[in-house]
Amino acid sequence: MVDFLLGVNLSVSALALRTLLIKSVVICCVALILCYGVFRMIKRYVRGLGNRRGKDLAIVLRESHLMIISVGIVVCTIVLLVAQDLYPSEVWFLKTASIVLIVLLVYLVHRIGKFVDLIYKQFEVAKTRPITAFIQVLDVVMILLGGVWIVSLITGENTGTLMVSVSALFAALSFVFKDTILNFVAGIQLTTSDMIQIGDRVKVDDQVDGFVDSININSVKIRNFDQTTTVVPASRLLNNPFTNYRHLDTLSIRRFSRTLLIDTKTVVEVSEAMLVKAEAFGLTEPGDHHTNLFVYRDCIYHSLAQHQSIAHDQSLSVVIKDPTSQGIPLQILGFTAFSDYDAYDLVTRELMDEWLLMLRDFELQIYQSPSGSIE
Repeated sequence: MVDFLLGVNLSVSALALRTLLIKSVVICCVALILCYGVFRMIKRYVRGLGNRRGKDLAIVLRESHLMIISVGIVVCTIVLLVAQDLYPSEVWFLKTASIVLIVLLVYLVHRIGKFVDLIYKQFEVAKTRPITAFIQVLDVVMILLGGVWIVSLITGENTGTLMVSVSALFAALSFVFKDTILNFVAGIQLTTSDMIQIGDRVKVDDQVDGFVDSININSVKIRNFDQTTTVVPASRLLNNPFTNYRHLDTLSIRRFSRTLLIDTKTVVEVSEAMLVKAEAFGLTEPGDHHTNLFVYRDCIYHSLAQHQSIAHDQSLSVVIKDPTSQGIPLQILGFTAFSDYDAYDLVTRELMDEWLLMLRDFELQIYQSPSGSIE
């Protein structure tokens, strides 16, 4: 092999060539051993997790081919170093090897970042401080730097000059991709300002209501209650109001608000029979009320105050609003003693059924628009 290479008009002696090859082999072996050791430790950590996330990480580690990419980088580096001494005049070969090395380095950083993000999600801090957006920013930066470096190798231009040209180009394109840039900046602000976290229940306008699945560099993925997924631009959350129920979930309570529109024609003076029925609902002291609506209101308040599923340390109100063209609004506000949505939905539906049945006992009716009328 040495004799063959020496026959190609090389500028190095046989001794120097042999020394170079030996050094290259030693460096390659040491690098491979280090890579193998690092990946063995990572695999041991992943297997030690012993849960579904650990299995997912093991699959990602296997499919990411980090070991293969690392070996490719080591081999490409050795080939490039050897070629610089053996074939200094073969510029095309050196440039090709350099471009391959740059592509492998950028791809390796991308894969490592993805794997680090998955490991980071194992910890609770990932819900409050996700790093997915920063990993994506790192990917974009690495792609830009790698692209500039490759263009510099192909054209022979200075890297600094190309960076200035790229900056000027981005300044011009910023007007075209204004929305993309706004979402990019908004995604970073949402991540750093703790406005939303993974797992938060949020409501955006009246169209999106669900739990935050992921926070990306320019969008937020929300899983709705019907199991559909909505991708909301980050700038929309930053510039428009939205509701975050994290505080209620932290307190293990959930707010409910219901409004009954009572038909004005059914509001009459309270009778003795109604007061007896009020006592049957637990209202032992009806008070000085003149209409059936006020007695009905007190019965609802008393039943909620005694209900075991209602948070009694939170505000509770049953308010009769001013009459409207669609009846008299009776607004009921309170908090359940738990935040689980299924239990919350069951309790609020049972309460609504109870309130509707109580209407008959006090000769009240829900307002219904006459057929054919225009609202």
